[in-house]
Amino acid sequence: MAVAVDKQRFSLSLGGDWEEAPSGDPEITRFNSRRHAANLVISTMGLKATAADTGRIAERLADLRMESEKQVAAETGIDMTIARPRIVQQPWGHAIAYYGVDANGRMFNFSGMVTPRQSIGVYVESSKLSEEVLRELLEQVLAKLKFDLT
Repeated sequence: MAVAVDKQRFSLSLGGDWEEAPSGDPEITRFNSRRHAANLVISTMGLKATAADTGRIAERLADLRMESEKQVAAETGIDMTIARPRIVQQPWGHAIAYYGVDANGRMFNFSGMVTPRQSIGVYVESSKLSEEVLRELLEQVLAKLKFDLT
């Protein structure tokens, strides 16, 4: 069953068995797929920044993501290995990416985009898919994600 969402900051259509899951936060949209044993979370935040600010904001967002990953590891007692986030300047702002795995075999990938108007984070995780397949899944989602690049 396909799902399509049209939110304030983005739109996305997903095929297959993806379903939107409840979220108590209007800036967070969750999806899950039983076939992939995968979860997808898209988080957004409005910004009032300049193009010159996006690099600093991307660095701060990457720091916050790493703090969050470390907090989850500490709370669950599950060791994680996380690649250092890469931040790359783009014509529209800055992109952030990292990936990791925990001691239980859960793989995860994060891709973030920071423009002067907003930040969008896309996080996908699975305990079933390989690193390569999970990365391909994230790339498929990103190819279908529509948002304002200004």
